[in-house]
Amino acid sequence: MRQRRTMSKRYRKSGRTTRQRTLAQDLDFLLGDLCVGLGFCNRLSGADLLREHGTITDRLFANLVLTAEGMNPLYEDNWHQQISQKFRDRFGREAVSDSDDELE
Repeated sequence: MRQRRTMSKRYRKSGRTTRQRTLAQDLDFLLGDLCVGLGFCNRLSGADLLREHGTITDRLFANLVLTAEGMNPLYEDNWHQQISQKFRDRFGREAVSDSDDELE
């Protein structure tokens, strides 16, 4: 019998996509979303981001994505805002880390 994974209340309430098994996978899902939706396809991975930074904020995530695309985040305010917002939409807050209790 397959065990049914449940979403946190925060995800159910907002209608967001089901959480992945780990934060690294959740970040990979978001990176894939950025690739399909905005064309930001790069070699970043959730596991690498967590290993290098521990806690990922919406602003740091946007900076890393833009830098991986060869862009200067300081001059890409519109893209920075869009990517930061996608991060907040996905996680429901401005920062996440592997030690977060809400990751199920």
